[in-house]
Amino acid sequence: MQEKIKKQIEGFISRTKEHKIDWITINAKAYRFVKSVEGRNFTVTVQEHATTPVNYILTVQTTNPNEVLLQIQTHQEKEYREIIKALFDGVIEANKGQNLREIDKLLDSL
Repeated sequence: MQEKIKKQIEGFISRTKEHKIDWITINAKAYRFVKSVEGRNFTVTVQEHATTPVNYILTVQTTNPNEVLLQIQTHQEKEYREIIKALFDGVIEANKGQNLREIDKLLDSL
């Protein structure tokens, strides 16, 4: 099961790099996207907690019905640390590019 979960996280990473996921910034250390699939709403959140060592948290949940499908905290499940850190870093990079594009739109409208 661990390999399947890692492949799923790799899917989030690749789709983030391809700009197929619209991550929103919750705060400087948390990002989220929401997607409706076949009448179900999915929320994916990736977070960084400033602990020693840094704890990364990935949560996948549905809102109809409310259910947590997956939650990994790397301080407990260390084998996921590098891949969730890669997702977190990828989200930050993707958001920087998106933010620059949005600022360009703003400037173009002036």
